[in-house]
Amino acid sequence: MEQLTDRRSDPRVRVQVRLTLTDPVDGRTHVLRTINLSASGAACKAVRPLAFDGEVTGCLDLPFSEGGREHEVRVGLRARLVRCSEEGEVVLALEMTQAERDELRRFLLQAMAEDSVFHPRLAGAGAR
Repeated sequence: MEQLTDRRSDPRVRVQVRLTLTDPVDGRTHVLRTINLSASGAACKAVRPLAFDGEVTGCLDLPFSEGGREHEVRVGLRARLVRCSEEGEVVLALEMTQAERDELRRFLLQAMAEDSVFHPRLAGAGAR
C-alpha cells in the first residue's frame, strides 16, 4: 500500500480572519471567514456559493497586536478556487508577492505561538 504524504511546505493554522474576493465576471464582492490558513492556501466558509474559474483578486485582513496596540494589516492576493461544497466550505490556493507572503507567515507564527500550550501566557508562567 502506498503511503500518502502531505506536500505542504507551510503549516495550516486554525484561525478566523476575513478574506475578501472580487468576482471577475460580475464584480460582486464575496466576504469569507477562514477556517484554517497557510501561506499558500485557505479553507473558508462562504455565505453564498462561489462559482468562478481561473484567478480572482482579493485580500486578507490580518489582526495584529503589537506593543499593546491592535491593528490590521491588509495582504493582497490572487486566489484560485480548488473546491467548493454546497454547504459553503471553500478551499482556495493563494498567490501573493514575497513581501505579502512574509507578512502572512509572520501572522501565522504569532497565531501558532498564542495557541501553543507552551506559550508562557497559556502555560501559567508568571502566575503567583
